[in-house]
Amino acid sequence: MAKSIEVTLFGKQYPVLSDKDEKHVVKVATLVDSKMKEIAQAAPGASYSHLAVMTCLNLADELCTAKERHSNHYKEIDEKINSLIQEINIKLSNE
Repeated sequence: MAKSIEVTLFGKQYPVLSDKDEKHVVKVATLVDSKMKEIAQAAPGASYSHLAVMTCLNLADELCTAKERHSNHYKEIDEKINSLIQEINIKLSNE
């Protein structure tokens, strides 16, 4: 069942409704807060909404990059498995 968990993002309190456990929600909020502070240092004077949007874009970029990396690893593993299966089949057919 979803519960409300209070988190702080860039100095503002937000209630977050989530089915996840509190530690997970706080961990995610801490990541977002940290990224907002990082962007604020790089863009002094940026509005809160600008920081929020830039944070979303940065985190989405990190997520897409990670998914691509994992996808490439799975593809390499799949190709290696298929190659090994082919080698096994060749050896078995020669016996």
